[in-house]
Amino acid sequence: MTASDPGSLPEGAGTAADALPARVPVAVLMERVPVSGNRWIDHRWQCAAVLVGDPASASAAPAIIDDGHGRELRIWRGLTLQLWPDEAESYRHNLDGTQPGLFVATRPGADGAPEPFLVSACGDHASALEEMSEAVHRVALPPGLMPWLEAWIAAYWKPEPRRKRQRTDWKEGGGPGPQS
Repeated sequence: MTASDPGSLPEGAGTAADALPARVPVAVLMERVPVSGNRWIDHRWQCAAVLVGDPASASAAPAIIDDGHGRELRIWRGLTLQLWPDEAESYRHNLDGTQPGLFVATRPGADGAPEPFLVSACGDHASALEEMSEAVHRVALPPGLMPWLEAWIAAYWKPEPRRKRQRTDWKEGGGPGPQS
């Protein structure tokens, strides 16, 4: 189904925007990477990937995979990537960039490892979270999400109309200045 093909809409849907799903289930893969040559830390965490279409329900603990060489992977399931119509312009800027991506917000868990609580495609939302001292990881946009995001933007983004600026006639006393 595409946003420009009204023949593919479900019965009763009024527009292409009505047929687009607003959310997609995802899982987040966090990776513990060993760090050498640093006397303060021996590892760091990074977001390795966002996996699309994971229908598993949220669980209290992640699935943990340890390769025995200090590299550990944790899969967090039950998360959702939610799109909002008022953030369509930010999604557009994300896709127009050189490296479209998703933003994964995390908080430290009981063992100090990051626990993802939000996945977003909105750079403005990610910036706001960073300003509130939340940890935000950027990960490449999974290829399967590109058509969905493009259709969402086509359905909801409307560019601001250009408006001509009204000039002030300073000779007529219309501007700010000393009042007599």
